[in-house]
Amino acid sequence: MSRREIQEAHETAVIDMFLEWYNATNGYSYIVEEQPDPPDAILYDEEDGDRTWVEVTDAFFSDDWARNLYSHATPDEDDFDMQSSQVNMDERHAHRFVEIVQKKLSKESYAPFHEEHGPGTLIVSLQSPWFDDQTADEMDRIQNERNLENKTDYFDEIIICWRSQGGYAFAEWELP
Repeated sequence: MSRREIQEAHETAVIDMFLEWYNATNGYSYIVEEQPDPPDAILYDEEDGDRTWVEVTDAFFSDDWARNLYSHATPDEDDFDMQSSQVNMDERHAHRFVEIVQKKLSKESYAPFHEEHGPGTLIVSLQSPWFDDQTADEMDRIQNERNLENKTDYFDEIIICWRSQGGYAFAEWELP
């Protein structure tokens, strides 16, 4: 399996877990209708016929952490041991989260999907072994400090997810 195939499998798994959570939480019956990339999925509600779209992105604690995870999952890659400093972990991860969200909020390739289906949902998978409430507080602080803005309105909600008890937990993240 290539790194790209592993990434696609990860995104599909996140979307599947998101749909299970989102449908149960909101009383919807969305299913994946297609996966054009971009966006990662067009969703169709089987009960009312609504369509929307989602984009999945990862916010890794560091480049070394991303490389470490992918090297263990990719058969033809040598394992990479993370060497980066583990100082200010919450702040470092929060900065990466805000940078990634800002890029996604302004990415022009989402315009056609926004025009056809309206605003979508951005799912940010937080990849850090240290993610906790303190990290979320830092994410909020840095988002406010940088005046993160949703100028394009391509997304009307951001959902964060993180590893929790053998699976993933999901929560809404307040858009700027």
